[in-house]
Amino acid sequence: MKCFEYINASIVAENKFINKMDEKLKMVDFTLGKCKTRAAYSAKLRTQGVLDLKKIAKKYEVMLETPIVLVILVEGIEVIVHQYGELVFKKCEDMALMERIATEVYEEGLRK
Repeated sequence: MKCFEYINASIVAENKFINKMDEKLKMVDFTLGKCKTRAAYSAKLRTQGVLDLKKIAKKYEVMLETPIVLVILVEGIEVIVHQYGELVFKKCEDMALMERIATEVYEEGLRK
């Protein structure tokens, strides 16, 4: 009986952790699509936001840093991060990878 209770408690704790992670991923609402003028893909926040470029710069390899734009390298992909919330992905076609990178960058830059 004790073993069953332990396993059940473990499963409940794991489900709560998964639910918290799902909620965290849903917190960042953005669009990802082909950028017409730059021949690249871009991610944009659905609601206006300001990214903390200094926090992002601490986490990722920085190629260029200015007060309003940051160019970072994430998993071999060059990402231009605008302070107003747009991300531009250079030379990448992998939508799943770009979505994951955008989520991570937004979570870091929007974190309080």
